[in-house]
Amino acid sequence: MRNATLPVRSSGTSVPSPSWTCPVTISPFAELDVPCHQAPLEISLRERWVVPLYFGLHSETAREYLAANLSDADGHLASHLLAHVDWRSRTVGAHLAALIPCPQLESQIGRLLLRSDLCYAGFAYCVALARFASDEAVDYLERYLHYYLGQPQLYFDQQHAMAALAYLDRQRQEQRLTSHLPAWHAFIADKQSWQLDTACEHFDNYMAHLTRLGDRQ
Repeated sequence: MRNATLPVRSSGTSVPSPSWTCPVTISPFAELDVPCHQAPLEISLRERWVVPLYFGLHSETAREYLAANLSDADGHLASHLLAHVDWRSRTVGAHLAALIPCPQLESQIGRLLLRSDLCYAGFAYCVALARFASDEAVDYLERYLHYYLGQPQLYFDQQHAMAALAYLDRQRQEQRLTSHLPAWHAFIADKQSWQLDTACEHFDNYMAHLTRLGDRQ
């Protein structure tokens, strides 16, 4: 049974491992190295950063809290949160990395997206990569899509990665999304609720909130 704190993803080919350890998945990305802290996150950090923010920026309360506290965050904190094997801390770490911003954490976040060890955190990784808007960020998203759109049994973060790439296409005046559309349509053939237009609209609105927060700093 999955631990409620560590919702570990399984592709159906995972090597069994205790829920308190870093999950090992047999995939092209399983061996990508990422920092991995097994000790529980410090209570002070959990209470100040994770508890108020792990649901992201969907509420005005969370956005105002982050705006008031962001000046106290730095790259070390973001990296520390990303290293803990918990979707909540990794979600907050990715948001902080996007807003500070911390381009030095791009590789760590991109590798976490490719590994996709935990449920629920992938959206935040896509947000951070979209915020960085670099060639490397685009490459991580495309590598993710090349593999995971070919795995129709995996209901992961394909729609978020597609939306992030669409966002970056507009920002960078490129058309990289087009090459992934055939694989996307094949992937969603049995997923009637997966709508790219809806995912893109949600992602764009979310990035607008993020940009406004970043501009206030």
